[in-house]
Amino acid sequence: MRVVSYRNGSITKSVRIAFPNVPHYGCIWHFWKNVCGNFKRRRKTLSDLFYSMAKTYKVEDFDKLMAKVYRADHRVKDYLEDAGYQKWSRVHATVVPSSKFIFSVYEAGRRYIVCLGRKICSCERFQVDEIPCAHAIDVLKENNIKNMHPYCFDYYKLDALAKKYEISMIAIPDKAYSSAPKNVVAETVYPPRYRRLIGQSRKRRKKNADEKITVSTNCCGQCGQERHNRRTCTFFPKEK
Repeated sequence: MRVVSYRNGSITKSVRIAFPNVPHYGCIWHFWKNVCGNFKRRRKTLSDLFYSMAKTYKVEDFDKLMAKVYRADHRVKDYLEDAGYQKWSRVHATVVPSSKFIFSVYEAGRRYIVCLGRKICSCERFQVDEIPCAHAIDVLKENNIKNMHPYCFDYYKLDALAKKYEISMIAIPDKAYSSAPKNVVAETVYPPRYRRLIGQSRKRRKKNADEKITVSTNCCGQCGQERHNRRTCTFFPKEK
């Protein structure tokens, strides 16, 4: 649960009293209206920059846009910073809990759903590898959970590795001292049966339909043209 409203002192105070543990965010449309009211001359220049900053998914992109805002009017940058980036910027509030165990994690413009209770993530690495993926680790860090062992499969733990060597392992002897069972030695392996097709075997490869078939024709040795020879050539006049 979260509350979204415009920057009104009475609303902020009431939300703090009635919902002390619920995050309170600001409406970006009302934020922009406040910017327009306080800095009228920069309204057209900063409109696209502000909404891009509010919806961007990467911190580096946010910082680049904020640098442009600062060059346009440093007062607008100070105003938005005083309001709190986490109040209106998506990138500064990337881990959003949907319930006690379900979270939304934004990465590179995509949203991933992490469920700590079921140990799954929509990227599917959490449940396939059975070890927390990058999105699950972000959620655990956001919730100040340092012990990640309960979210890892027992296969990855030191106790499981130690148990593998509790039982003595018999080494394989040298091949010279080993002998195959009699039934294996007596078994004769024959090549697979092959049935020869009726007719003469093909000697040339079968050409594809898209291969061009060329037909050779005789050419004139005098002019190089087709469909005639040197004797019947009429391209060059005959000497009398």
